[in-house]
Amino acid sequence: MIYIFYILIILVITYIMVKHTKINMRNLKNNKNKKYIKKTKKFLEKFNIYNNNLNLDDTQIKECNKILVDNENDCNCFIDNNKEFTEDNIKKCILNKNTKKCIKYNKCKKQFTNLLTGAEPKYNPDEWASPIIEGSHNCYAYFLNDKIPQVKNKCRKLCLEKNNCKEKIKECRGLKPQPGNYAFNIGRAPEIKREYSCPKIIDKVLLDNIDYTTGKNVIHKTNFETKCPPNHYKGAVVVHPDKTYHFYRQDSNGRFSHKQGTLRVENKDASSKPIYAPHLSDRNYNKDNKIDGINYTDFCTYFCIPKNGFLDTNAV
Repeated sequence: MIYIFYILIILVITYIMVKHTKINMRNLKNNKNKKYIKKTKKFLEKFNIYNNNLNLDDTQIKECNKILVDNENDCNCFIDNNKEFTEDNIKKCILNKNTKKCIKYNKCKKQFTNLLTGAEPKYNPDEWASPIIEGSHNCYAYFLNDKIPQVKNKCRKLCLEKNNCKEKIKECRGLKPQPGNYAFNIGRAPEIKREYSCPKIIDKVLLDNIDYTTGKNVIHKTNFETKCPPNHYKGAVVVHPDKTYHFYRQDSNGRFSHKQGTLRVENKDASSKPIYAPHLSDRNYNKDNKIDGINYTDFCTYFCIPKNGFLDTNAV
């Protein structure tokens, strides 16, 4: 009988100890959660991640551009192989990648993405990768986000005769849209001259993209730190003086992408770094100083461009 009594006492003591341990563990866990929440809240408040301040000066833009470019691989939260970034996963970046350098990265990311309107196209090189489109569309068409039906049809006719459109053909290269072509073709420009300077290229882009029923431009010049109107996204143009031009397009991930001639769409600069601000990116594709090399030394301007379906843009 006495043994049963001792066994009961042991069981009661064991139960009390287990109960007490569970309570302590629960309290410890709750305290840790409270500390984590408090720490996260202080982090967000300290660095003002969710501010709406668009008043960035040149120095801030340069500093943020360097932080974003240098820390892209370590601090970004990518959602696919194209290294897309969206507002949906910014909290994940903030909470999971909060090292000192990533704190600055996330702050700059938020400041730059505050300049987006929501009308920006998604970065998707595969959409432009068919031999017909890639082989006949250039940076100007990509800047406008236009896959031009008459250009596609002409290229298709040419490549069907040659290789059944399985590969790009050189005959389609001459179909690439050029700034000023549309204005000339509808009789709004007296002649087409291949003049490569910022004022000339800007004039041609604007002349191509006038709503001639109202006389108003559908594309407008802007600057990096200014947010475009609703239903517009940002683009940019640069030139290699007296030689050629090049256009960039801002995407929904906040970075800029581009299409060099009839090559594949890409989102890296001449140093294979991400492009957050084309006017600060490496545009020298002539590191070997070749006679026929390209170096887009002159940054011309940023533009606000209407998204597809809002206002029509023109290139041919």
